[in-house]
Amino acid sequence: MTTTAESIDQEFNRKTHTGELTQALNEWARIEPLLAGIEPGAFRQLRGTRADMLLGAMVRVFQATKDNNAALVIQKALLPGTLRLATRMLRAPCFRHLTVDDVIAQVYETLHRIPIANRTRSVAANILLDSRQRLSRDHLRGELTLIDDQSAGLDHASHGPAGDVLVDASAKERFKVMEEAMCVSSG
Repeated sequence: MTTTAESIDQEFNRKTHTGELTQALNEWARIEPLLAGIEPGAFRQLRGTRADMLLGAMVRVFQATKDNNAALVIQKALLPGTLRLATRMLRAPCFRHLTVDDVIAQVYETLHRIPIANRTRSVAANILLDSRQRLSRDHLRGELTLIDDQSAGLDHASHGPAGDVLVDASAKERFKVMEEAMCVSSG
């Protein structure tokens, strides 16, 4: 079975080989002149200010056009960082429910909404950090925590159908803060 990361690589390579991405970049250069003369694979080799300018231009193109080829070029450029982020997150016990595909999907979602006009430096890092924050927030907004009496440190509490303690909202928030601290320290 092909992973999402492998699919991104295969699709990028196929569309680069057929010239589809080069043609698209030429069209996008009308929207973002910085992209004129850039080859699809160039984004992975760029570093520093030039990389930020070009990646920012690609994100603006994607947000303006919703062109899946633009997203593909960005995702290919961000793939090494996305995989490093996924590896780090998946090592943390609080994110054991995530998959690499979840992280890749969140990076794609972040491309839709990142305020790129305000993020002109460290564009790749900002996209990846925004993705991590969203995944962390989504995790912390999870379902009501079920724990036993002894773990809760409570003498009496409301019990759920299985005899588990249903933690009240304030206790749930304290557990979230503790869990987040554990995730941050392990990440």
